[in-house]
Order: sequence, then structure tokens, then C-alpha cells
Amino acid sequence: MFIPAAERPQTKDLFTNLFVKNFPTKETTDEELKKMFDVFGTVTSCKMDETSKAFGFVCFEKPENAKSALDHFNKIEGGLQVTKALPKNERARQLRLQTLQFMKDLAR
Repeated sequence: MFIPAAERPQTKDLFTNLFVKNFPTKETTDEELKKMFDVFGTVTSCKMDETSKAFGFVCFEKPENAKSALDHFNKIEGGLQVTKALPKNERARQLRLQTLQFMKDLAR
């Protein structure tokens, strides 16, 4: 049965996929990345960028586990940088909005 988007439960704040960068070494492997995040819950997939080894993605089984990991790593200064993974077009939209806000703030 089809349910219109307006009537579906809102899942905007629910996410399971994280974008991770700022690794201590360029030799970080998929397995090491998984070990870093396993303490927060079941990791369903974990993948480092094979070319640069500069970033990776971690996907959790449950949104609350991803949120816990995100909150934990955002409290640590100078460590891994962890954000909610977004589709490329959404990330570009957010960056444009941040840039516009920054320019407005400079003009004041």
C-alpha cells in the first residue's frame, strides 16, 4: 500500500552511514577502521578509499549506533573527523549554503 511522503514517519535525522577522514596513518585498512567503530554497535560494511586512503565509510546496522559513534568522535579534538555521509548533490548544496552564510556574515 502506497503511503504519501507527508504521511510517512520522518526519518530525516536517522542515518546509518558515516564518512570518516583524518586517519593517523595512510596505512589504515578496512579491518582497522571496522575495529575503531565496532565498539558502538554492529558494523554492516566498512570501506576505505582504495586510491588515496584519505577517507572511508562506515555503515551501521542501527541509526542509534551511528549517532553514538558520530557524537563520540566529534568530542575528540584532533582525532578522526566523522560526519553523516550524504549523497554528493546534497553535500554540494550544504556547502553552497554554508558559503553564502559565511559571505553574508562577512558583509555585516
